[in-house]
Amino acid sequence: MRACLLLALVLSLPPARGGETVHPITGRHIAPVMGYGGAPWLVRPEREQEEAPDAALDAIGFPRAPPWVTWAPE
Repeated sequence: MRACLLLALVLSLPPARGGETVHPITGRHIAPVMGYGGAPWLVRPEREQEEAPDAALDAIGFPRAPPWVTWAPE
């Protein structure tokens, strides 16, 4: 009985969409996974204008880091 329920659950799942680069509903391009080598991309001058990370954190109520907590690329 348990095996039948598991099989029914697995068969009811949508097919895997590995390698898909466009979101099926919004049509936005899905970015690939970024490793540690992409960290400098997060600290770039145009990021503040393009993504407004401070405004996004304020909108969800995320507390600000103390002023002594900083990160700068080498």
